[in-house]
Amino acid sequence: MRRDAASDPSLADKVHACEAEPGQLPYALLLSPDAYVRGVYVDNRNLRDLEATAALVHGAGGVAILAHWSTAKRQVPLPVLTSLLACGTLDGAETVYGVTPVTLQVEWAADRADVARCVRACCDGGRTVAAAGGGDVHKRSQLRDYAACAFVREQTPGMCERLVRQLGVCTAWSSLPQRV
Repeated sequence: MRRDAASDPSLADKVHACEAEPGQLPYALLLSPDAYVRGVYVDNRNLRDLEATAALVHGAGGVAILAHWSTAKRQVPLPVLTSLLACGTLDGAETVYGVTPVTLQVEWAADRADVARCVRACCDGGRTVAAAGGGDVHKRSQLRDYAACAFVREQTPGMCERLVRQLGVCTAWSSLPQRV
């Protein structure tokens, strides 16, 4: 990949991103739509239809939240997300997510802002729609980076309790206090 990056500026950007964040190497090499090694990544390989999945979650008494929209925006464009939230197929969307490699930070920040506007618009329409957050971290270093992010520190305090109250989630089987 490094050898080919010498003559391909977009590949050089990937190599630089992997050097800055070595955990991104498997994604750059194999597990992304534009991976260096083609044919390994299969888009949505084990995903059910979104509506069927949301119905399954609702049928089990759960809350259907779309996680990290930036990774799904090709399959669920913003107007589709707005519709899914407005009609109740989805109960909310993450508006706090994604401590990303430097190459994606600006794009994902804009995506989070788009989703937050979408959630607010649905709430203005009279529907209760959750603005949720998630820390898609798999390593100690990622957790440290996530906790160091200003937008995470600003937007997540009290989020869990707010979501439980807002959505009427049952806490009987959780570690949360019974009266949040």
